[in-house]
Amino acid sequence: MFDLPVLITETEAGFRLAVMVNEDVVISRSMSRADLEQLKVRINAALGDEDRNFADWDS
Repeated sequence: MFDLPVLITETEAGFRLAVMVNEDVVISRSMSRADLEQLKVRINAALGDEDRNFADWDS
């Protein structure tokens, strides 16, 4: 099984997503909450989840 380390942190300007591709490469990007919601919907769709609403992540 392949583990892909992902870190999402909240900053003053929004959020930061970091993905460790390998021991030498980390990809990092600043994004808004809307970007994270869109990412959530796309991941759910890729996993076949039919419930693609934009409900708050805290619920």
